[in-house]
Amino acid sequence: MNIAFLVTKTPQEVSFKNFVQILKLYSEEHQIHLYLIGNGVYASVPGHDYTSLIAQDGTNLRISAFSGDLKARSIHPDRMISSVEIFDNYDELVVDLMEKTDQVFSF
Repeated sequence: MNIAFLVTKTPQEVSFKNFVQILKLYSEEHQIHLYLIGNGVYASVPGHDYTSLIAQDGTNLRISAFSGDLKARSIHPDRMISSVEIFDNYDELVVDLMEKTDQVFSF
Protein backbone atom coordinates (compact mmCIF):
# COMPACT_ATOMS: atom_id res chain seq x y z
CA MET A 1 0.00 0.00 0.00
CA ASN A 2 1.21 3.55 -0.77
CA ILE A 3 0.88 5.82 2.25
CA ALA A 4 1.52 9.55 2.39
CA PHE A 5 2.24 11.65 5.44
CA LEU A 6 1.67 15.41 5.25
CA VAL A 7 4.03 16.77 7.88
CA THR A 8 3.41 20.38 8.93
CA LYS A 9 4.95 20.24 12.42
CA THR A 10 8.54 20.84 13.49
CA PRO A 11 10.51 17.99 15.06
CA GLN A 12 10.33 19.89 18.37
CA GLU A 13 6.51 19.72 18.57
CA VAL A 14 4.80 16.95 20.56
CA SER A 15 2.65 15.87 17.62
CA PHE A 16 5.83 15.17 15.58
CA LYS A 17 6.58 12.37 18.03
CA ASN A 18 3.10 10.96 17.32
CA PHE A 19 3.87 11.10 13.59
CA VAL A 20 7.12 9.19 14.15
CA GLN A 21 5.34 6.45 16.11
CA ILE A 22 2.76 5.94 13.34
CA LEU A 23 5.47 6.11 10.66
CA LYS A 24 7.34 3.28 12.38
CA LEU A 25 4.18 1.16 12.39
CA TYR A 26 3.70 1.50 8.64
CA SER A 27 7.23 1.86 7.28
CA GLU A 28 8.26 -1.81 7.30
CA GLU A 29 5.36 -3.08 5.20
CA HIS A 30 4.33 -0.16 2.97
CA GLN A 31 5.65 2.40 0.51
CA ILE A 32 5.89 5.71 2.38
CA HIS A 33 6.05 9.25 1.00
CA LEU A 34 6.65 12.09 3.44
CA TYR A 35 5.63 15.55 2.29
CA LEU A 36 7.28 18.24 4.40
CA ILE A 37 5.22 21.42 4.12
CA GLY A 38 4.83 24.52 6.28
CA ASN A 39 6.96 24.21 9.41
CA GLY A 40 7.44 20.55 8.56
CA VAL A 41 10.32 21.54 6.28
CA TYR A 42 12.46 21.97 9.41
CA ALA A 43 12.56 18.16 9.55
CA SER A 44 14.70 18.28 6.38
CA VAL A 45 17.55 19.91 8.31
CA PRO A 46 19.84 17.50 10.20
CA GLY A 47 20.48 17.86 13.91
CA HIS A 48 17.13 17.01 15.51
CA ASP A 49 16.21 13.85 17.43
CA TYR A 50 14.68 12.20 14.36
CA THR A 51 17.38 12.96 11.79
CA SER A 52 18.39 9.31 11.47
CA LEU A 53 14.79 8.26 10.79
CA ILE A 54 14.26 10.98 8.18
CA ALA A 55 17.69 10.42 6.62
CA GLN A 56 17.34 6.65 6.20
CA ASP A 57 17.86 5.71 2.62
CA GLY A 58 15.35 2.92 2.23
CA THR A 59 13.65 1.78 -0.90
CA ASN A 60 10.23 2.20 0.69
CA LEU A 61 10.70 5.80 1.94
CA ARG A 62 10.54 8.91 -0.21
CA ILE A 63 10.72 12.43 1.24
CA SER A 64 9.76 15.68 -0.48
CA ALA A 65 9.82 19.27 0.80
CA PHE A 66 8.00 22.25 -0.70
CA SER A 67 10.41 24.81 -2.16
CA GLY A 68 8.27 27.81 -1.19
CA ASP A 69 8.28 26.78 2.47
CA LEU A 70 12.02 26.09 2.39
CA LYS A 71 12.63 29.54 0.91
CA ALA A 72 10.30 31.25 3.41
CA ARG A 73 12.33 29.70 6.25
CA SER A 74 15.74 30.36 4.63
CA ILE A 75 16.55 26.66 4.38
CA HIS A 76 19.02 26.18 1.54
CA PRO A 77 19.30 22.75 -0.13
CA ASP A 78 22.95 22.56 0.99
CA ARG A 79 21.76 22.43 4.62
CA MET A 80 19.22 19.65 4.03
CA ILE A 81 19.36 15.89 4.47
CA SER A 82 20.55 14.57 1.11
CA SER A 83 17.64 12.17 0.57
CA VAL A 84 15.04 14.97 0.60
CA GLU A 85 13.64 15.91 -2.81
CA ILE A 86 12.23 19.38 -3.50
CA PHE A 87 8.91 20.01 -5.24
CA ASP A 88 7.96 23.40 -6.62
CA ASN A 89 4.17 23.58 -6.60
CA TYR A 90 1.27 22.10 -4.76
CA ASP A 91 -0.16 20.68 -7.99
CA GLU A 92 2.51 17.98 -7.83
CA LEU A 93 1.45 17.17 -4.28
CA VAL A 94 -2.24 16.95 -5.19
CA VAL A 95 -1.58 14.72 -8.21
CA ASP A 96 0.58 12.38 -6.13
CA LEU A 97 -2.04 12.19 -3.38
CA MET A 98 -4.94 11.59 -5.74
CA GLU A 99 -3.32 9.23 -8.22
CA LYS A 100 -0.54 7.41 -6.37
CA THR A 101 -1.64 7.19 -2.73
CA ASP A 102 -3.95 4.75 -0.96
CA GLN A 103 -3.99 6.44 2.45
CA VAL A 104 -3.01 9.88 3.79
CA PHE A 105 -2.09 10.98 7.32
CA SER A 106 -1.67 14.61 8.29
CA PHE A 107 0.39 15.91 11.20
